[in-house]
Amino acid sequence: MPKIRWIGIIDQKDIAKYQSAPLPENAIKTDLPNSMGEMMMKAAPIAVCSFMICMVSMVAKCSAAKMNVISLPWTIVGLLITPLYLILHEFLHAIAYPKKAIVSIGILKQFAAVALAFYPLKRWRFTVMSLLPYILGLVPLILFQLCSAENEALNSILFILSMMGMISPYPDAYNVFYMFRKIPAGSKILFCGDDTYYIPKEG
Repeated sequence: MPKIRWIGIIDQKDIAKYQSAPLPENAIKTDLPNSMGEMMMKAAPIAVCSFMICMVSMVAKCSAAKMNVISLPWTIVGLLITPLYLILHEFLHAIAYPKKAIVSIGILKQFAAVALAFYPLKRWRFTVMSLLPYILGLVPLILFQLCSAENEALNSILFILSMMGMISPYPDAYNVFYMFRKIPAGSKILFCGDDTYYIPKEG
């Protein structure tokens, strides 16, 4: 496991402090979006697909049970848990880094949790690092289907957590999609400041 440190609340402009160092001479900058707004637009289809999976799951359960299995008060309770869920999301990103890496976890003032590291990752590790937080959506979604239809409290909380866990990694999933389409095999990928670079395989 890498060295993980908590850095508290930071500003967007502070990212470079925790996620930058001299780049290798052969590092190539990708054209991945470096602003949250642009990334949200590019990756929106992935978010829509994740949302639809959760909604189909709920409709199927309600239809099978012939009753509404969630309630508004308990969904609000689920929403109150989600800030901790976002931090756990970043922790799952962090643990995928190698032992030598230093990963800083914090919260942006712009209301987003972040895991920041300047460390080149092989394609397989970059994929694991990016997609590991989907566990936070898949596990509650499976438990939601297994939970008794009469247990509105647990169903409501599990549904909200599954929704958050399935949708929140959509920019990370887009990064993986981009990697397989545009980054050559054998390359290593790393973040520097707000940008993403890759280092081609030598030879």
